[in-house]
Amino acid sequence: MANILPVLRYTAVTYRVDGPDSLHVADTLTAGLERQAALFHALSDPRRLTILSHLQAGEQCVCHLQEAIDLGQSLLSFHLKTLREAGLVVCRREGRWMHYRLAPAGLAAAHDAIAALRPAGTASAPRTPVVCCD
Repeated sequence: MANILPVLRYTAVTYRVDGPDSLHVADTLTAGLERQAALFHALSDPRRLTILSHLQAGEQCVCHLQEAIDLGQSLLSFHLKTLREAGLVVCRREGRWMHYRLAPAGLAAAHDAIAALRPAGTASAPRTPVVCCD
């Protein structure tokens, strides 16, 4: 359990209960890690980062995104779906057009996932040498 990201440590209080409503620590940890992996995957593509930067100005119709980013409809839809599934954007339909905007909760989750990777302690604290493989 020592290698668990700090953001997931709360799962250690999950208890195993026999029966149909069983909760398992491993299942909860896996779900949390899969959520983080989906966030990082969504943020790993320059085209998706470009989409997010365009949405910083506010909600935009997919037709305007398509023009601004110069992506074909199919490829843009694929990237928007990835961002939506990661919880980073939300959409609404108006007539035949979809309008997309940033999802504050998803962005906060991405921030928290990255912040959880910071080493414990302060940045100015001296590093303790790790003795390995003596």
